[in-house]
Amino acid sequence: MTTETVVSTSAIVASSVMRHAMSRLLPVVSINPIIPIVENMLVTVREDLLTLHVSDLHREARAIIPAETDVFGTDTTQFCVPFRELYRLLVTLPEQPITIRYEAGESRKLSILAVNGEYEFLSLEDPLDFPKPLDFKPTTSFTAPLSEFKALMRLMKPFISTDDLRPAMTGIHWQCGGALSGGPEPSHKGHELVATDGHSIVRVRPTFPTCDPFAVIVPLQLVSTLAQLPDKGDNPTIAINKSKDRPMINVSFGMFSYTARCIDERFPDYPNVLTDIKPTATFQLGRVDFISSLKRALIFSNRITHQFKLSVASVNWC
Repeated sequence: MTTETVVSTSAIVASSVMRHAMSRLLPVVSINPIIPIVENMLVTVREDLLTLHVSDLHREARAIIPAETDVFGTDTTQFCVPFRELYRLLVTLPEQPITIRYEAGESRKLSILAVNGEYEFLSLEDPLDFPKPLDFKPTTSFTAPLSEFKALMRLMKPFISTDDLRPAMTGIHWQCGGALSGGPEPSHKGHELVATDGHSIVRVRPTFPTCDPFAVIVPLQLVSTLAQLPDKGDNPTIAINKSKDRPMINVSFGMFSYTARCIDERFPDYPNVLTDIKPTATFQLGRVDFISSLKRALIFSNRITHQFKLSVASVNWC
């Protein structure tokens, strides 16, 4: 009779640090996915560090947090744990050091030891079944101001199409360095970001540092995640992989990193559309007054189209 060798790993980490890290990874975790294992988080224990990794096959996110680790029998240990169950547990725990103890082998058991109790996750998924990390190798990169970058993502998100029949519009076309093969000819040689849903279009030219030329379409899912970045923190570093097979983008700041496959489609030829715009009237409106008036008018609009008519004229209601 042979006795199974069980590799035991433990790590001590502040519950608030773990909870904060998982809150930043939460937008990437799928709900009711086709492949159930992507509901899990892959945890790597190595050299007093915990690496938290989540993926939905098209994008992934990582967080590296400090911890007091103790690994027996190997230098590195990996295990999977249901993400949402662990996150809900951490939300209910008060601020305190918690001990994470994992026992490898056929049972694959994870224990969370807190001041007010011990919580166990049994029959965990095999970490070897977790999706392999995206093979991201940056070909160009630059650093952008956090506040400007977050504001840019929030500004462009409403203009991105959600129509799966037009996949090229379901993301932001991001181009830098002028004309590139396979993309439209921009009139601007720096960074230029464009989003459209076929009915409206927005073009922004931020003053980010220039880098090697590139043109990619950043998917809406990643844009939504980046729009939720914290208001304060390290400036993000944006790296691009310009591979012709499948370009990718990576955004990293502090202990967090987000990577996504870009949309492999040709973006509409927007420069010609914007060139043909010839305004016949220009005027300024008070933002607060205009939004208030718009909300009142939309109460009586069609519930499907939400359309309204904007007229510019001198009106006297009395």
